[in-house]
Amino acid sequence: MKLVKSSLWFELDNPIGEPDIEWNFKDKYWIERRDDRGNIVWFGQGVNWLKKPKEEWKVLGADYVTKTESVTIWIPCEEPIYEILYQQMLKEEK
Repeated sequence: MKLVKSSLWFELDNPIGEPDIEWNFKDKYWIERRDDRGNIVWFGQGVNWLKKPKEEWKVLGADYVTKTESVTIWIPCEEPIYEILYQQMLKEEK
C-alpha cells in the first residue's frame, strides 16, 4: 500500500506569497499544499503553483474554457515562499 495523494492546509495572518491580493479580512489566510504522486500544487486564494517531478516550479498564468477546449497556461517561476517555509518547517521538526 502506498499514499497516492495528500493534502495539507496552512494558516497565516495574510497571503505573503500573493502580493497582488489585498487582505483586509479579520480571518486568517488559508493555503493548501497537495502532493499527488509527486506533483506538488499550492492552491492560494489568487495564485496557484505547480511542480512536477524533475521539472521546475510553474505559476498558473491562465486557466479558461473555450467552446472547444480547456486551456491551462503554466509559466516558469521561482520556488514559492510557501514551499520554502514548508521545507524549513520539516527541517525544524527533525
